[in-house]
Order: sequence, then structure tokens, then C-alpha cells
Amino acid sequence: MTDSADPIDAAEDADTDATTDTPDDAPEADATDGADADCTTDSGDSRKRTVPDPIERYLKALKVGRSPGFLSILGLLFVTLKLTGHIDWSWLWVLLPFLIKGTFMLLVLAGLVFAIKKKFWKPSGKT
Repeated sequence: MTDSADPIDAAEDADTDATTDTPDDAPEADATDGADADCTTDSGDSRKRTVPDPIERYLKALKVGRSPGFLSILGLLFVTLKLTGHIDWSWLWVLLPFLIKGTFMLLVLAGLVFAIKKKFWKPSGKT
């Protein structure tokens, strides 16, 4: 008959409890794991961030509240009406919403290039 107050029996019970809590295929931790591990916070989150793929970022940007603008919808409506024969306009007038949008985007791009060139471009002195 064993006494549960016996320290040797209590140590054996603690060892068996510890081994039953961890799965057999789990890697065992040793003293050197702390030095090679990622920088983790107390909550277990790693500070290392993976850089997302540019295509994944683009697709995510498309999903997040991006809807076609007024000019795009108007242009698609005009093209549909022209192709179905409901309007007899010139193709210039039908495609005008797309031309306006493209011209605006080109002007914004030219403005950005000009602003960046004016602020950050330094002449080298060579011609």
C-alpha cells in the first residue's frame, strides 16, 4: 500500500502527468531553443512580417471597397446603348467618359512626375 504523501510517489505521478500532456510527435524544447527562436512577444506573436506578394496585394485592394466610378459606368452604358442600336452617336461621344478618365489620370501622373522631379532631382553638372 502506498502513501500519497510519499515524495517519491508524488514525483513519479508528476512525471507521468507531464508526459501525457505533450504529444509524442511534438519537438522537445531545450535550453538553446530560446536563442534560435524568432523574436516573439509574450502573446506568442512573431515580430517577423512576411512581405505579401504584389499580386496578392493587388487582388486584396480590389476586394476592399473598390467599385467602378461614375465615368466607367457611364462609358459602359454608352457602349452598350451604341452596340444595341438605341443611340446613333459618333464613337467619339460614346467613348468620351473613358477619354476623360484617361486624360485625368495622365494629368495626375504628369503632375506627380513634375513634383518629384522638382523636389528631388539634383543636376549633376554634366551635359
